[in-house]
Amino acid sequence: MGDKELVWALKTGDMDEVKAKLGADKNQTGPDGITAFEAAEREEIKALLK
Repeated sequence: MGDKELVWALKTGDMDEVKAKLGADKNQTGPDGITAFEAAEREEIKALLK
């Protein structure tokens, strides 16, 4: 598994998947150059990443 899965979970708002993947480095950027926090569109997910 990689960063793409975490970013996808963040973008789609899949809270269970985000929680499962939080062991990943949240500050690492994906292929598009943005972090998981920047990719998050929902405030609930951003709160998990703070």
